[in-house]
Amino acid sequence: MSKGNKIILILFGVSFLGILVAEMLRPKPLNWRPDFTRAGKSPFGCYVLFNELDGLFPENDITPLQQDVYGWLQQQDTSQRSTLVIINDRTIMDPAASRSLLAYVARGNTAFISSGDMGGYLADSLGISLNTSYGITESPVELELSHGRKEQTRTFEYDKGYLRTYFSEVANKKARALGKVRFEEIYGLDSTRVVEAPNFIRLPYGSGTFLLHTTPYAFGNYYMLDGNAAYIEAVMSYLPDQSLYWDNYLKSGLIVIDSPLRFVLAQDPLRWAYYTGILGLLLFVLTRARRKQRIIPVMEPLKNSSVAFAQTVGDLYYQNRDYSDLIDKRQGFFRESLNERYRLNWSDDPSELRRKIALKSGIDEKQVGVLLKYMETLNKKSSHTQEDLMELHRLLQPFNL
Repeated sequence: MSKGNKIILILFGVSFLGILVAEMLRPKPLNWRPDFTRAGKSPFGCYVLFNELDGLFPENDITPLQQDVYGWLQQQDTSQRSTLVIINDRTIMDPAASRSLLAYVARGNTAFISSGDMGGYLADSLGISLNTSYGITESPVELELSHGRKEQTRTFEYDKGYLRTYFSEVANKKARALGKVRFEEIYGLDSTRVVEAPNFIRLPYGSGTFLLHTTPYAFGNYYMLDGNAAYIEAVMSYLPDQSLYWDNYLKSGLIVIDSPLRFVLAQDPLRWAYYTGILGLLLFVLTRARRKQRIIPVMEPLKNSSVAFAQTVGDLYYQNRDYSDLIDKRQGFFRESLNERYRLNWSDDPSELRRKIALKSGIDEKQVGVLLKYMETLNKKSSHTQEDLMELHRLLQPFNL
């Protein structure tokens, strides 16, 4: 490698390293997408809330679920009362999972669901409808507990996230509103109005209770660290003192591995063995490529098959014994070659043509005359023999055609 190429390679490597370091040190922008997982540290993840549950429920067992709610409900011990906590921006269950959840609550358990969308079979079975107000501007939203356990009711203000969802219909007359949402929305062309509606209700079902909440963004890290943790404490105070199960599957931020290697990647020993094998294979390829030069293939020169082709075509004509056709093609080739080489005009007088051929080819004029005379004789014959072809070939040999 030349010195100039080495300098270019070094500069390229330094530039690439600089870009890589700058990219690593560049502050990452905040991810405002909904997450709600217990490990999510984005503004709308639930990392802070989940780690504070031990302080909120010091006497209760807290277990995160790593499987779908339907599978867990099928394995749940029905003799023990418990509470299931589901927090997500959308909670849409299929009919089978919804029926299992309804049966779980009917047996005396509690389900706390905070979601901006509870449509489908579950909402129809509970007789509830939700409505969301959208606006082109973001105005603050106030959340308030209607029946707080403290003597004084406190209002909490929120300004980020989809917070304008509330219960527009609750068919169960035994339901009780525990909290409400208040916000201002555009009404008409140039006027506004204040909307105040329930966003937190207690709904008895069988021997158990549904605690339904429509503002899941209030449980995010952003508001837990922004002075609104007291609202979460007040909401969680409605949960009974019993074992608590935290759903970590019905989450918008759940990372799903859809690779065919998902089982291997899900197991720590197998995952590290896989990575180690890939790294070892890469090192083997790199070291072997440096030690062993690639074999340079032998390039065979292209063969001139023109003679063989002509020989093959000639053999075909010879086998068919079509001497007339061979003589005709041999004469045509002779005339075309002389015309291309000497620019002759075959319509000239025979004596003048003979003289030009002899002058330009350097062959005796008498010998040229014999050839032309013989070709004229052949053209007058209706059939030809092998001897005719051999004689024509002999007379054409001086022209090297």
